[in-house]
Amino acid sequence: MAHDPIERLDRALVDDPYGPAFDELRAVAGDLLLARGDPRGELIALERALDHGELDRATFMTSALAWLRDHDPHLPQTRLLAPGSVARLELRGGRMSAISLDLRARRLGSETLTEATDALIRALARAPTCRQLRGVEVRIERDDQTELCLDRITLAGRELPLEQLTISSTGRPLGHQTRNAAPELRKHFPHLWLVTRFGRVTPLIEPELLDQPAAWALADFAGARPSRQLRVRIGRGLSSGAERTTEAACELIAALGPAGEVFAEAIELLLGPRVSHAAPWLIDQLPRFGPWARRRLGPRVEQIASEGAPSPDALRGLASRCLQAFDSRP
Repeated sequence: MAHDPIERLDRALVDDPYGPAFDELRAVAGDLLLARGDPRGELIALERALDHGELDRATFMTSALAWLRDHDPHLPQTRLLAPGSVARLELRGGRMSAISLDLRARRLGSETLTEATDALIRALARAPTCRQLRGVEVRIERDDQTELCLDRITLAGRELPLEQLTISSTGRPLGHQTRNAAPELRKHFPHLWLVTRFGRVTPLIEPELLDQPAAWALADFAGARPSRQLRVRIGRGLSSGAERTTEAACELIAALGPAGEVFAEAIELLLGPRVSHAAPWLIDQLPRFGPWARRRLGPRVEQIASEGAPSPDALRGLASRCLQAFDSRP
């Protein structure tokens, strides 16, 4: 067990980035980094200021991009991270945890999709700030550009520990993909657990497992400590599109307590309008996840429950009951 707070923070970023002790650990490590003159401490200070409401998102983005240009020599090569760029960043523990890019032609100017993707992914793969980059989201012009974009990311970014990858011409996926591409994707990115391409969620669970056996395999991890391996297994079950497997993944998320917040963005995506047939199974489980679910996912559930929402009556009813359960919990 590492005693240095910075080493402990880096370990937490791998295994438990939303654990109950993370905020305190981040604060201690950030202060220590600042005291040592390490610029990563400045990035942690920016991150904490955003989390505590001391910075708005626009100011944070401007400051974070300026920090990256000044302190990470690998990233200024690409103008995708220049002022007014098409990038949106998420930070965790002074590292980039997710990046969202708009690579549609009208945003790129003369730069082609291949050039833009190559330049950015190569830069991210070399950048110390991106050692824990778990999520990449790419907006493209047309679905027929998906394979080109995926090929460039695969070639240039095999060193990235990606867990979530979205390549889409739409703002949200439109269901689950039936053709299973899991083996190839898992070969290149062994930690990947959520993929959206061609506008659909691609299941990454082992294709030879039927729904009930996959659920039993997940249940074997009950009581396991948070780790990246556990997160990958839960995430693949969560995005499988199979009922029993999804429910087994939700059981494990509930048992994680605050650490389960690492799945918040993925669940929010799956609860989007007409995105996933798994939405009813997820909504039914949300009150068991704890306070983070009300804070992070409550607004999405409220949208589903509203009269004007494009949701089936049964789903709206489930959402209403979920909100009542949220409000009844301490």
